[in-house]
Amino acid sequence: MSKSTKGQEKHESGEKEQRKPRPTPEEWREERHKKSERSDLAFISRRTYDQFDFIGLLNSHDIMLHKLRLQAGRSRKLSFAVVAEIIEKSDKIKGDINLLNAQISRLLGDRYIPPRGFDDPLAKNDQDADEAQPGKKAGAEKKGAGVTGSAISVQEGIELPASA
Repeated sequence: MSKSTKGQEKHESGEKEQRKPRPTPEEWREERHKKSERSDLAFISRRTYDQFDFIGLLNSHDIMLHKLRLQAGRSRKLSFAVVAEIIEKSDKIKGDINLLNAQISRLLGDRYIPPRGFDDPLAKNDQDADEAQPGKKAGAEKKGAGVTGSAISVQEGIELPASA
């Protein structure tokens, strides 16, 4: 089957077939509602253009990890040790993003609420700092917690400016 003109497809028999018409808003909402009931699908709101990049990367990463796990141990190239190493790298990247989110949250003066399955990586540092200061209650919130000096080092030379 080859494409001929926009909106039409040419079959091997030479007949042209129209594409499926664009759904109405009601049909679109109904289809989306059906998809929302599936446990393997999630809808992500996109507030920034960066989110488009992350969603694309995460979708392809999900597909690659799925294929990798299915093929683990079936060849010398994909030994269980190699697959485990790749999964560890993936977990480290998730941890790095979680840490970055916590640091940005602190810079903005917000309380960081990590996603399900993650902990606040800066919570222990905040608790240790509270305990070290005399006259402060343990676990008490500090304004600008986690921000010291002129910048926070995020990862290997990447720095975020401290809030003024």
